[in-house]
Amino acid sequence: GKTPSKFLDSQVFCLFNKQFRPNRTAFDWISRDEAEVDKYVADDNCGFVCTGSLFTDIARLLLVTLRRSNIAKMPKAVPIFIVSGGQDPCGMNGRTAVWLEAKYRAAGLNAKARVYENARHELLNETNRDEVTADILAFINSAL
Repeated sequence: GKTPSKFLDSQVFCLFNKQFRPNRTAFDWISRDEAEVDKYVADDNCGFVCTGSLFTDIARLLLVTLRRSNIAKMPKAVPIFIVSGGQDPCGMNGRTAVWLEAKYRAAGLNAKARVYENARHELLNETNRDEVTADILAFINSAL
């Protein structure tokens, strides 16, 4: 689990880039902003092959947080804003955000999802980052 897993990397992260072929980089899936993608590629702290335990930990986290009994424990009065890119393969191109909003609302939570058409994974590093930032700030201000 503590060893970088090239196999899992190829089965998860490398597949994310498929929908953006032909690819300029191995990380085109993170943003339409080529300058941001280039910064990501150049950063030694980004794009590395993750350990097997990272994938296990993420799977466990999802299983625990999406369990109906745990969702029922979430405070109903706290508003939730779920954002996703409409071209984010990690979030099934926005479908996960819409699904999660419906799941939360069915549990009586105050949830709202916003899917940004054509945006990819890193919404705050996207070409429409100003719109995303403004929406997040407006949500926070309305919640306060």
